[in-house]
Amino acid sequence: MPSELKTLMTAELKETFGSASDLAFFDYSGLTATEAHDLRATLHKIDGRISVVKNSLMKLAMPDELFHAAPEIFAGPLAVAHGDTDPAAILKALLDWAKNNRREMTLKGGIVAGRTVSAEELKEVARLPSRDELRAQMLATIAAPMTTLLRLLNEPRRRMVAILDQKAKKGQADG
Repeated sequence: MPSELKTLMTAELKETFGSASDLAFFDYSGLTATEAHDLRATLHKIDGRISVVKNSLMKLAMPDELFHAAPEIFAGPLAVAHGDTDPAAILKALLDWAKNNRREMTLKGGIVAGRTVSAEELKEVARLPSRDELRAQMLATIAAPMTTLLRLLNEPRRRMVAILDQKAKKGQADG
């Protein structure tokens, strides 16, 4: 029979992770307290968080399809990176932190857009541009034809001003 504390913790985890569409599970073993704090601070800058949860409680909180699709995720030390930002930004920050601190970051798998993904797929997501980068690219693509049109419409005026300027300079030189 589960204790009241375990029941409350499971309910809180279900609330936090049950409806989450983006989660990245990774092995946190070997991190010192200072490194863990630094990693949390790095993710906090982009509205990301890390939660370290006992595997037995995580199994109770996660949807059954995740556990059945990837039971290897729940073997060994487990931490969850999650947040309100897009998953690519969180994964990039996580992997960049590991690279900059010369730490081995073992991704175990996760959930992206509500779909269970493997560790390899998480690395692919980390290589994708973030939502902000995609928005900037889209806006540049939308604005490019308008910018070109405005430049073409202003070209005759610019040429006329250049011709008049040359005539004025020639007239001043002649005297």
